[in-house]
Amino acid sequence: MTKLSTEDKRVLPLYLFTGKGGVGKTTLALAFAAHLQTQKHKVHFVAWEDSAFIERSAKLLGLESYRAIDEFKVVEEHLHRKLGPMVGGWVCSTAFFPALINLVPSARYVLCLEHLIYLIENFSDPKGEVLIFDAPSSGHMLVMLESLKNFLSILGTGVVFEDIERTQNFLRDVEKCKINIITIPSILSFSECEETRDEILRMGWTEKSLNVIINNSFLSLKEWFDDGELLPGIISKKMQQEAQLLEEKRAMAKGICPYVIHQDYIQLVQTLSEFSSKFK
Repeated sequence: MTKLSTEDKRVLPLYLFTGKGGVGKTTLALAFAAHLQTQKHKVHFVAWEDSAFIERSAKLLGLESYRAIDEFKVVEEHLHRKLGPMVGGWVCSTAFFPALINLVPSARYVLCLEHLIYLIENFSDPKGEVLIFDAPSSGHMLVMLESLKNFLSILGTGVVFEDIERTQNFLRDVEKCKINIITIPSILSFSECEETRDEILRMGWTEKSLNVIINNSFLSLKEWFDDGELLPGIISKKMQQEAQLLEEKRAMAKGICPYVIHQDYIQLVQTLSEFSSKFK
């Protein structure tokens, strides 16, 4: 399969990766991080899931900055910034604080998205640093984005309203943020991908804000055989179905990543990094 174009494009401050569980969004997020490192960017990799495997992979790839989202810590840091260390510390130390935060999970989601913007605004070298957010799966991600809209509708005005509006505007700005929706070439996965894309557009984002990336394309396996008829039957059937799906949906996809087989996960990620320039 032909590698994706490596033409230079301006790198944005923030890239979000989401998709149906199991489609490889974390792997492609790491691959894009590895790609940006080769372009001399400092990458801040932020994972929604606190995973020792992701953390270890980020370190083996040489990423200088890795962190997992700790929702309660994000809320505490936000309160300290807004209320001051004394008042914020007192609120966070009360017995009812954890219960209150659990009672309104959408508030945590809003603050987590605000936290990403806060990290970006505190880059020491804004032109040379990038934040990659390995976001939750598509359904969860939609709830997070919807939470912004809901709180804006509820509040209507005020300081908190302005903070949330600023976060939403940042995420919608095509010069600042790109949302990569990852799918695999199957009908079920692509249907969820389309639904995710359509819902994000409905919430006010534009086409330019979104990339649909097809991962694990089996069509690349044809290169392993001199004659396509020699392919195992199940693989051949899979590729026929994939070819039909891509014929119908290719216009929507910004890029296609091949199915890669490698015993070493880090080398697999590094191989996929060669295909990741389209994530920009």
